[in-house]
Amino acid sequence: VARDMLHVLSLSAPSATPDPAVRVRPVDWARDCNTLAAMHDAADAGLTGPLVRATATWDRCRDWTPRYPREDPGMALVAEEPAGRPAAYLRAATGTAPGWSSLLETAAWHGAERAVRELAAAWVRACLARGIRGIQVPAPCRGFADALKPFAAAATTVREETLMLRVPETASWLRAVLPHAELATLATATAALTALPPGPRIEVLMGVRLFSAQAFASRTRVAERDLVRLDTLLPRRDPVFWDADLF
Repeated sequence: VARDMLHVLSLSAPSATPDPAVRVRPVDWARDCNTLAAMHDAADAGLTGPLVRATATWDRCRDWTPRYPREDPGMALVAEEPAGRPAAYLRAATGTAPGWSSLLETAAWHGAERAVRELAAAWVRACLARGIRGIQVPAPCRGFADALKPFAAAATTVREETLMLRVPETASWLRAVLPHAELATLATATAALTALPPGPRIEVLMGVRLFSAQAFASRTRVAERDLVRLDTLLPRRDPVFWDADLF
């Protein structure tokens, strides 16, 4: 499965005065973990691809920063609103490539644009302090990507085609992600998707492409109403795969 990464190049120091209504500080896992977990789940609800993390996974977060390969403890940052409520956070790694920092994950509450801007500026400052001049983030993270662009001389989107996903059993996957769908609808979707070759099937499941857009769809015996139903159940969505979930 391919994913689009935004490469933000030739970073420059933020010139604007920091927003006094937002405070950026290091993540304190013992203090922040529950809030960040809720924020992460809410932000990921509009995406397809992120791991649905169990409580035990978040309980291990306090160990991630010192253990995660190449994660920089100084780039686990949270932006607070005036009342001290975390509004956005990020985790980033260095050393993934010479002179680059990569986003491991980020999330923000809806309407937290000011916090996202200050978080992006703080990440840029941390990068420059380490001699890093390039940042890469998943392109669908548009709000965060837009916040980074003012600090860069150029930005370009690069497609990575090295990501491999495995869906061991289509019927169980559909029941998990569509718990309210009727059994007859799930049966139709399972049959149609199972008939697809593995690559196109993953594209449909991950929202990369609609079922009706697959070349195979025109040669199937799926009724028109079921094609529409499949496209409604599995719409086109932004696939985002957090590198933090590879730990």
